[in-house]
Amino acid sequence: MSSKNSFPKTSPIKAIFLDMDETLCDTKGADRQLQVWIEKTLLVDYFGCINKRIEWAKSFILGIYKKYEYRTILAHAKSSEERDFRISLIVYLFDRFDMSCSYEKGAELLNIISEKRMEFFKFFTGVGELLIKLRKNYSLIVITNGPVLSQAPKLSAVKMGNFVDHIIIGGEEPHEKPHPSIFQKALCLASLNSKEVIHVGDSYEADIKGARSVGIKNVWVNNECSKEQLANGSADFVIKSVLELPAIISKIDKEYNDQ
Repeated sequence: MSSKNSFPKTSPIKAIFLDMDETLCDTKGADRQLQVWIEKTLLVDYFGCINKRIEWAKSFILGIYKKYEYRTILAHAKSSEERDFRISLIVYLFDRFDMSCSYEKGAELLNIISEKRMEFFKFFTGVGELLIKLRKNYSLIVITNGPVLSQAPKLSAVKMGNFVDHIIIGGEEPHEKPHPSIFQKALCLASLNSKEVIHVGDSYEADIKGARSVGIKNVWVNNECSKEQLANGSADFVIKSVLELPAIISKIDKEYNDQ
């Protein structure tokens, strides 16, 4: 790999911080595929009714994001660990449909579901090639929120370590995005100041506000951003896909050189 000192001397940008889910990777797409697989394959031996399978699968996907009966399930979990929570979610869903499921069976099913989910988890088309290209001139650091149980397998599935210089998982840190400390850690890893990096992410609250809180230029990946939001300065830059990032960097370089 080429030296990180090879970045253009005329560019103020020396490193790029990147979110993972829905920025680099099609997490929603993987979840949709998983939901269909649960409905059509996993649950066939348990429920004859397709509507029950659909509701179970949909509730499971919502549940792993803490959007389904969170407090009830947490109260029944053996511990506050993410794995215990997800096993309890499975047990709860079977109970909701008047079917018994032991903790041990729930753990077995979770292993099967988790493995299948990672088969579906991929970079958006073209992202791998983009990261290889960017890394020739910039240090790349992924900053992803979420528990290690969830994020580590995703990172492994796309072999993220082969594409970037550092990875920060929010679940391993005292605070997740948008807290300034996680961005400050990334700055320390890159040995750079806030004016020498940009942060790219799809979450306005976590990525854009978080980067802005420490003075980092931000790029919002949002294909639904309105003209009004753009006019209101909702982010420094807005793009529909991370594949548009090179054009943004070129624009930053031009503005820097025109000063």
